[in-house]
Amino acid sequence: MVLTSGERVTSEKVLLAIGRPPNTDNLGLEKTKVALTSSGGYINVDEFQNTSQSGIYALGDVTKGIALTPVAVRAGRILSERLFNNRP
Repeated sequence: MVLTSGERVTSEKVLLAIGRPPNTDNLGLEKTKVALTSSGGYINVDEFQNTSQSGIYALGDVTKGIALTPVAVRAGRILSERLFNNRP
């Protein structure tokens, strides 16, 4: 394997976790004020998963964050605690 630095690494096994592209095309976002990124079709969110429309939140692979399941699960738990259990 060759790293971006040009360094060559020899290994018996390699794990590659690249996530996946967002699937926002059929969500009906054109009927909302939810803003998408200029390229890639990701939903713009702040550090608290708020979109540009109040009351709509996004996390996981539809946002520009790390598109891996454990990251999305953790973000979802934190968001639900904030919204439903009054934990800022």
